[in-house]
Amino acid sequence: MSINSIGTQVNYESYNSYSTTSSLSEETKRKLLALGIDPKTVTSEAQAQILIENAVKMQKTQNLTPSVKCECSSSNELMTRAKKLASKIGIVTNSSMTLEEMLKLISDKIEKDHLTQYKTEAQNLGCDINNLTSHENSMYAAMNYSANLNKMMLGL
Repeated sequence: MSINSIGTQVNYESYNSYSTTSSLSEETKRKLLALGIDPKTVTSEAQAQILIENAVKMQKTQNLTPSVKCECSSSNELMTRAKKLASKIGIVTNSSMTLEEMLKLISDKIEKDHLTQYKTEAQNLGCDINNLTSHENSMYAAMNYSANLNKMMLGL
């Protein structure tokens, strides 16, 4: 391989990246920049629209917050809290139950037996479960966005 061929290849790549960004409309470039995406990494208008759509979805997911201020807890901690509350009100749980199933049993028992002293504890537990689920969904959305961005940048 000669030195001239390397120089030509480098010049072509830099020209190619310049020419692809100039094919984007000014409005699309502004949207990409507003979302923190470098327009030089985008090769087509269609790819830019997909990136914009994914970024907007991710922002909407991150902006969803519960109306009640909840503390973020791990799923193991929430499982322990749910089991303790269930045992307080006389529900037997097993290890194969999910948090949502336990919370449903707890809520049904509280409503059925009018155990109002445990109602706020159950509501707080439900809020924390929803908060954890929301954070997990945000994480998955961010991972999906990153994967799609990587695919587009690699041309896959």
